[in-house]
Parts: sequence; C-alpha cells; structure tokens
Amino acid sequence: MLSCIQAFVWIAGVSSPLPVPDADEGQAMMTWDAPPECPNEHDVRDAVARNLGRPLSAVSQQAVVANANVWRRDDGRWELRLVTKTPAGTRERQLVADRCDVLADATALLLAVAVDPRLAETEHEVVDRTSLAQAPMATTPRAPTTGPAGGPRTLSRSRRVRFGVRSSVGVEGRALPGWGPGVLLDFGVYGKHWRAELATSYWFKRSARLSSDPQVGGDLQLWTGGMRAGPVFTAGPLEIPLRLGLELGVMWGHGIGVLRPRTDRLLWLAVLVGPALAWAPLRWLALWTTADVVLVPGEPPSFELRGIDVVHRAGKIGARFTFGVEVRFP
Repeated sequence: MLSCIQAFVWIAGVSSPLPVPDADEGQAMMTWDAPPECPNEHDVRDAVARNLGRPLSAVSQQAVVANANVWRRDDGRWELRLVTKTPAGTRERQLVADRCDVLADATALLLAVAVDPRLAETEHEVVDRTSLAQAPMATTPRAPTTGPAGGPRTLSRSRRVRFGVRSSVGVEGRALPGWGPGVLLDFGVYGKHWRAELATSYWFKRSARLSSDPQVGGDLQLWTGGMRAGPVFTAGPLEIPLRLGLELGVMWGHGIGVLRPRTDRLLWLAVLVGPALAWAPLRWLALWTTADVVLVPGEPPSFELRGIDVVHRAGKIGARFTFGVEVRFP
C-alpha cells in the first residue's frame, strides 16, 4: 500500500508515532486541526466520503482513527502531520505542500485508503494531478485531483464553481385551471453550499368553462422565465437546495363557444419558494425533485368573456411539483 500512496504524496520518515485516541470497534474517527485559511474538518470529511462512496459514520468494516495537524512553516509552505491508527497498527506521516488544500486532499485520500485499502488499486489511474512543490531532500511528489468513477476525488476540485443543465416534467395547480402538466428547463451555477439558476417553463393548455354553459369558456396556457437562488445542504451524494425565486411570464387565453372569439395575453408575475432534493450518483449526473409554493403578489390574472362572466382567475397561492435529470460540468 505504501508504494501506491507514494505516487501522490511525499511521505517523510519520522521517529516515534504520536498517540491517538482509541476508537470503538466498527467506527471511524477523525480530528483535523488547521488554520482558518485551510479547509475545515467538515470539508475533509466530505472529501473522504466522496472517495469512499459513503460517509465516515457508515464505516463498519474496521476501526480507523486519524489525527491531522497542519501549520504554516517559516518558509511559507504548509506542513501536515497525519497519524492513523487501524487494526494493522499506527502510522505517522509528514507531508509538505505549497497550498493547504492540497494537504487536505492528501489527508482525505490517505484516510479513505486506510478505511478501504482496495482504493489503492485505482490510484495509478489518476489522470489529473495537483503538484506538491519540492520539499528539501525529496523528489517532486503529487496529489490526486480526480479519478475514475467511484475513485478518489479532492477538495480542490469539489470546491470549484460548476454548471448544470436540467430538463424536467412537472404538474402545476392554481395558475391555470385545475392541475396539469408542463415542461421545464433550468440552467444552474453552483458551489458547494449555494446554487443560482435561470429557469424557463411551459404549462400546457388547459380549459375552463362557464358553470352556466359548459360549451362556453376559454383555453389557457402559461409560459414563464425567471431566476432562483439559495443555500444547499449536502450529505454525501444527497443535496437539499432551499430556493427563493422570481418569475415573469405571459398567460394566454383564447375564447371558446362565442361568436367572435379572441385571444388575450396577460402579464404573469410570481414568487416561488420551496425545497428540492437532488441525488448525484455520478459527478456529471443528478436526479432532481422539487416542490414549490407559488405566490402571486397583487391582483392575479383573470380572463373573462366580454359581457358574460369571468372564465378563470389565477389563484394567489399555487403549487408546483417537478422531477428532472441534470447534467453537470466540468
């Protein structure tokens, strides 16, 4: 296993190992002590979970304890002392890098390999690496930034801004008569804990008729465009965005059963608020489901047949539910 790990990080020889706390059997424990400008312990744990494909709390095969300390040296570079304790024994490593996030990446990889040694078998397939600057009396080592599906992934990559395109189908109620289907297209930009989107939707034609004469009424449809943004909470491959948005659009209404039918177009303005749930089994793919409350400020749009009666008036409060597939890049 040492030969595999040396492909990514420079491991300096040390004398006596530092003591680490004992873990209960079947559990994994980690402490991460680093300056504020470094990734925090939550970031490192998330990176370990991505490497393993499961959170540390789900580790049940063996007990693993890790104690990581990071500090800035006098020469401006960063140094890590990592102590890991497994049933096979206790090991201490020292790593040096120009950036603290590289050491965090290396820690996440080394801890993942300690939990699941099978990951070491895929390390030679890493295709994109972040260099560690040369340390005194050492060759230039490297740390991984990405790997094959299910293989190592790193903090430096996961913290970058990414983009997504999502296509969805949904149902909507109260804007148009009754409940009916629609299609949606969203363009998103997001980081680890936030997301912003531009969205467009089309809600298919639905009919409304006068209660006094079922042959008379109108056909209505709705097109919208808008934007949403909000925080995102993550738990492994699951993401929970909380979204607040504003949309503008046009509602069409065409008269039915009258002598001179006409088509009217009214402005649509609404505020959307609600949660979503996304599951990303792959780095480039996510499955989405959303639930939004639709709030119409002011007077809702209404259609009436001149001289007869109101055919439809949009509700001030409505709802939408969607299911979609998102492709993500880079």
